[in-house]
Amino acid sequence: MSGGAQASEEPVLAVEAVDVYLGRGHRSTRILDAVSLDVHAGEIVGVIGETGSGKTTLARTIVGLVDPAVGAVRLDARVISGTRATRRRQLRRSGHVQYVFQDPLRSLDPDFTVDRIVAEGLVAQGRLGRDEIARRVSQALRRVGLDDELLTRRPAEISGGQRQRVAIARAIVLEPRLLICDEPVSALDASNRNKILRLLDELRTTLDIAIIVIAHDLSSLAGIADRVLVLYRGQVVEDGSIGEVFSRPAHPYTGLLVASAPNVIHRSLDARQLRVVSRPEQVDAAVDGCVFASRCRFATDSCRRRPPLLEVRPGRRVACHHHDTWRAEHVTHP
Repeated sequence: MSGGAQASEEPVLAVEAVDVYLGRGHRSTRILDAVSLDVHAGEIVGVIGETGSGKTTLARTIVGLVDPAVGAVRLDARVISGTRATRRRQLRRSGHVQYVFQDPLRSLDPDFTVDRIVAEGLVAQGRLGRDEIARRVSQALRRVGLDDELLTRRPAEISGGQRQRVAIARAIVLEPRLLICDEPVSALDASNRNKILRLLDELRTTLDIAIIVIAHDLSSLAGIADRVLVLYRGQVVEDGSIGEVFSRPAHPYTGLLVASAPNVIHRSLDARQLRVVSRPEQVDAAVDGCVFASRCRFATDSCRRRPPLLEVRPGRRVACHHHDTWRAEHVTHP
């Protein structure tokens, strides 16, 4: 499914070397460390990493819920600036960035009917009359594969797959430029997962929108994403095209993630060689050296220096001093 969209020259979203801290003073912890990300219209970019890697913080920074200490977030080349409240108002009024949450049952108001849920953003903008809002709500439902007969139902009266489609309809009814999907299929069964992923793949083409998909399920990203960004303890350790990253992981951490999902790509990765401690040390992402070194069996003295995020090939970046040697030893191809 992936790879069908042709990216435009100017990205819809540009996250530029963003640092994010939580807490204050000497107790503050760096959650994101010099994270950069571009997403173009018609493109799906996956963001992967373990719990605590900074994926959701990155999404919350993009939508204005978290303030970056350093760096900038640009939407259509314009910096999203001002106080947190100001940024949220700007984005809410424009509707240009929309968020689809992990669990549709919790993200949808249980007392609202489907038509009210989908229309909520349009009503808040106050720009359209009742008839036009009703028309757009009906159109959005059709685009996600739902009929008008669901308009008067409440979330508890429809299936899980239908609820997630309603959540997506609520997002696209505002004609966003960027859609952020935070674990959009993790609460669904296998059949509905595939259907929702196919829907996202269709929408990025038909609506020409940029989509970020945050996921733990690497197999779902392999089906729809064009590129993937790998986060570990707040740092980008690898990014590139989905095919290259999953079939030829250049960072040991990426190799570990791919090895844990053996059906992602038809390749062989010797996961037994990737010795990992059961619980990584809880360290600040700003510590000197490679943040993965304490878990990596390939670490050497050189890993006491932080590896730069280098472009090893066009469109492919890796932060690992040994990205060539470890892969040559432990990644094979059929």
